[in-house]
Amino acid sequence: MKNDLAKYNDISDRLHTGDMITFAGAGLVSWIIRVATKRSHIALVIRLKDYEGDEKRRFMLEAHGLHGISLHLLSGRLEEYSGKAWWLPLKDEFEPVRPFIGSWAFAQLGTHYDYPGLLLNALGRVSESSRAYFCSEFAWRAIRGGVKRAAMGGVSEASELMQAIWKDSSRINMKAPRPGDFLRFTNVFGKEVPIL
Repeated sequence: MKNDLAKYNDISDRLHTGDMITFAGAGLVSWIIRVATKRSHIALVIRLKDYEGDEKRRFMLEAHGLHGISLHLLSGRLEEYSGKAWWLPLKDEFEPVRPFIGSWAFAQLGTHYDYPGLLLNALGRVSESSRAYFCSEFAWRAIRGGVKRAAMGGVSEASELMQAIWKDSSRINMKAPRPGDFLRFTNVFGKEVPIL
């Protein structure tokens, strides 16, 4: 049976590149992940304006175990998901860097999944990898990588945004985050909104 997407449909127009979707899965592996963190998965929202169509489709880039960094139709993923999901919006100050976040994230398509990092991060925080990513590692790197690209592209707000990212990174000792850590990144993200 497919999930009711009424909550998602009510807010889908407000989802933009750089926002996150957090998940709390109903399965055993998701439950184990949620023991250490309040969420079991996280994905980056992507808008592809040329391909939204009349349906105003939203997409997501995620680090997926089988396929590495891959692109999925967000509503399709939500329809089939067994669990709960929330929209975690970037703060308004990040508006000028959204295209840079998307650009950085798309450059990672096809990158392998970081199985060793995921396992080690469950036991104790690990340093981030740049060769392979697990979900929260990819999502956080997309924000940081996008803001860094914006700074190199001359976006004046980027240095202030890097300070906000640094403050939130210091909450996890500059290590790879877990999905639930994004709820604590209050300098970068607003409040979660249930969508499933």
